[in-house]
Amino acid sequence: MCLAGCSTAHTATENPVADRYWGLREFQNVKVGQSGMELATVRFRTDGGIDGTAICNSVSTGLAWSPAEVGKRGRIVNAANRALVKTAVGCGDAGANNVADSFWKQMESSEQWRLQRQELQIVFQDGSTAELISVPTPASEDRPGCAESDRNNLDCRG
Repeated sequence: MCLAGCSTAHTATENPVADRYWGLREFQNVKVGQSGMELATVRFRTDGGIDGTAICNSVSTGLAWSPAEVGKRGRIVNAANRALVKTAVGCGDAGANNVADSFWKQMESSEQWRLQRQELQIVFQDGSTAELISVPTPASEDRPGCAESDRNNLDCRG
């Protein structure tokens, strides 16, 4: 028989949002579609960090996520107190780049996440939200030949 002390908390590696890419589908109450390449993706890494893409660019952040005990919601904090870093490959049109850049700027003020009906919702400090769905690894992140130890190298993530 197991009492209260026997329950196990969900870790990032067991969490249903961990280590998969989430493609942006709604931001600032506007539907965002995919046309060839994802406009923006977010990945909650199993080490607790957050990174992603902005069209064909890689994005690295000082953001960290933590799961709640139930595993379908949690917090986001700027653990490293640093701004995001993005590669500067020219891709997409000006409108797409503006949306992707606005999304990642807003991510710096993200506070919490929740998984509902297979959709990831990110809640920002101003109360606005972004809706994302699970997507395949973006082509810009699939870097064959990079070692696991290179995962923080913007050219070798994925």
